[in-house]
Amino acid sequence: MGLRTRRRLAALGAAWLAAAGAVLPARAAGSAPANACSAAAESPRLLRCVHGLPSQAVLPLLQRQRASRWCWAAALSMALRPLGIEASQEALVRLWYGSAVNQALELAHLPRLLDREWRDGQGRPVRLQAVPVAADAAGLMAPGVLDDLGDGRLPLVALAGHLVVLTEVLWERQADGTATLLRAVVADPAAADGLRNLRPEEAATARVLRLQPMVQSVAAAP
Repeated sequence: MGLRTRRRLAALGAAWLAAAGAVLPARAAGSAPANACSAAAESPRLLRCVHGLPSQAVLPLLQRQRASRWCWAAALSMALRPLGIEASQEALVRLWYGSAVNQALELAHLPRLLDREWRDGQGRPVRLQAVPVAADAAGLMAPGVLDDLGDGRLPLVALAGHLVVLTEVLWERQADGTATLLRAVVADPAAADGLRNLRPEEAATARVLRLQPMVQSVAAAP
């Protein structure tokens, strides 16, 4: 591990320890996604922001992976549900492999798997596009990722050989514009409790994949 990586991990670890005692922006009541920033109590020039779904909204989405190498299928099934698409782990595995084999899926293949016509709960066609984001902690705070979380859409996060779903991000911005990640919560299909915080070393190399509904073009009337 290089000196630059060690320094980045140390900075992330210190920030996340500080976040444990931070006063968070107030959430709206209920299970609505948060998309809010407020001045920190200790300094009005420090903005602290939270984006994403509260735990009570995520709990109905949680799934444990049904086979040892199906983290990708469980994570994708969870991420599709807020988009109105119901797809079981078994259905996703069969869609790609042709049968319910216990096989992993490389992240590079996810765009091809997603690039098809899906159906939402009302039977309407939905096409999705997988949009990759920078592979580091900054990617977890990318504007598009924060917009998705604020709208209730859940990006996928690829860790080392494991796929999880991003559900909430807490970050802060200094007066000079410097942004620091404080906490990233994920739905982990291999975790006993389902929800957990990313560790600093995971956030430092996380690869984020946004699931974006594509606008369907409508043919002009003759």
